[in-house]
Amino acid sequence: MSNRIFILVFTLLGFGSNAQEIGDTVPNYTFSDVLNGEPFSITDVRGKKPLIIEFWATWCVPCIPAMEHLEKLQAQFKGKLEIITVSSDTRDRLLKYLDATDSKLKIAYDTSHRAIFSYNSVPHTILIDAQGVIRAITRPNHVTPQSIEELIAGNPINSANTRGADSVYSTDTLYRLEDERKKVLVTNFQDGKSTQAKFVLTETGEVSKLVIQNMRMVSIYRELTKTLSSARIVFLDGLDYEDFPFEPENLLCIEIEYLTDEIDEVNMEVFRFLNTVQSIKGKKARRKIDQYELTQTQKILVNSMDEIPMLTYGGPYYSSVNQPLDKLAYYLENIAETPVLDHTDLAGNYDIELLWQLEEPKTLNVELAKYGLHIENVKKWKRKRIEVLEIYREY
Repeated sequence: MSNRIFILVFTLLGFGSNAQEIGDTVPNYTFSDVLNGEPFSITDVRGKKPLIIEFWATWCVPCIPAMEHLEKLQAQFKGKLEIITVSSDTRDRLLKYLDATDSKLKIAYDTSHRAIFSYNSVPHTILIDAQGVIRAITRPNHVTPQSIEELIAGNPINSANTRGADSVYSTDTLYRLEDERKKVLVTNFQDGKSTQAKFVLTETGEVSKLVIQNMRMVSIYRELTKTLSSARIVFLDGLDYEDFPFEPENLLCIEIEYLTDEIDEVNMEVFRFLNTVQSIKGKKARRKIDQYELTQTQKILVNSMDEIPMLTYGGPYYSSVNQPLDKLAYYLENIAETPVLDHTDLAGNYDIELLWQLEEPKTLNVELAKYGLHIENVKKWKRKRIEVLEIYREY
């Protein structure tokens, strides 16, 4: 179980010390290296029109559709709104993105802004009114035409899912469960804790605890049931991820102390218990859903000669040394947000390195072809039933 990989939807960065908050007047700052325009100072638009600053990266999966979304909003509110996007990614990667997309958004390369703008994940969006006051700190998918109209009018922004970093939350015990097999503690959101799920090991390397911190119920169910990825979650009763916003009131913490070595069985017991006390339920099922397949087109791969396994990936980069292909399939599944089935029949451990462009999906198969591999969508009539986690509501 120590080999399980836990992925956050948003890519974590380091914390800064000068966080700007809602209600603050944003200080002047000049983005001097605008790759597709002139240098831009925040005061250039002060007293004239609102400003949206979008912090992003080319390797951040949610950032790419977010950029397209913001570009459409910029066109819709042409002349009434300024948007600048800022990244500390490499200039080369940003220039490749510009070349591939011909984006009309201002794209600035900047590595010094964190001294003023502190954030712990991308994408990260700041909405600033015409007077230079921060009105919302949110994510780009929460920026809607309605929220922009509120920003332009100088009204409170109620339509964006905003947060203030000075919010204080108390931690309360929600449930305690104890028997001869386990001790379980369930609490609400714990301020100051990162979002993660991790196993705690004894000195001899045995699993003693599972600690889940500040996770949504959907993600908790996924961890407890060993559902491979979020791509294998099926929402029923009209639910979707929008019904589980990543906000403190929707986050729980769970600590499971194992008093037996039957780890998976205990986790399922906790899963069944949560199903009895939560209105949001989960159950395992088998369904034919949209899926991709990874196939071998040429016999190029040979078994790794390295003794030490290594695995590194993020966004469009993947590197494995002495690893089975199910690691690659897992990476591809999280990138595609769709189940990926390994149909290569290759059982060895291999060395693979991929570097492609998120904004140009076809470059992924170009990279895979170097190893005699190919990924494509499975036609509906060829789909197989796969195990999924169904999420539904019980009233």
